[in-house]
Amino acid sequence: MAYSLDGTDLGIVHYERVTKQSSVDVINPVMEDSDQAEAVQMFGPVKMIEIEGTKVSTTLSDLQTFVNFLKGLDTGEQSAHTYVSDLNGTITVAVQDVNWEWEGGSPFIVRYSIRMVEVSEII
Repeated sequence: MAYSLDGTDLGIVHYERVTKQSSVDVINPVMEDSDQAEAVQMFGPVKMIEIEGTKVSTTLSDLQTFVNFLKGLDTGEQSAHTYVSDLNGTITVAVQDVNWEWEGGSPFIVRYSIRMVEVSEII
């Protein structure tokens, strides 16, 4: 299985980091030690997915198409995306940020990172 986002092949994914965390606020009475603290969970857990990869192409045109795809992931108007990975299967995500850098030469190489959050929908 290959890694993809909205059907676009992500090339070589070097790592996939998944963090699942809950929003827990800690309330501790004044003048009490930490063993007296109470935890309050206001919201459910959030699953964050971060990937780093490399896209290699033999033509500048193909690489420009991939970079334009990356640019389109974070336009300020958020939408749900379909992410497919070997480890996590198919997940609906919102993209939080995208970074890329280009290395000249042949073959042409773009290194990128994408940080996503698992969602059911964008409201």
